[in-house]
Amino acid sequence: MGEIDVHGLRDVDLDIFEGEFVVLLGPSGSDKSTLLNILGGPTSGEAHWRDHNLSARRMPN
Repeated sequence: MGEIDVHGLRDVDLDIFEGEFVVLLGPSGSDKSTLLNILGGPTSGEAHWRDHNLSARRMPN
């Protein structure tokens, strides 16, 4: 368990600016919920990008 790499989303580039209203549209299975869960932050485990552990960083409130 935990030995398998899962790539649910690829090549995602998303810019959301203050005051914008954003809607995610797509067919069932297109990873809309996965993207929202990722944006909300991990509930367990770690998220890495290249050599950086993103789980250790928190955005200021």
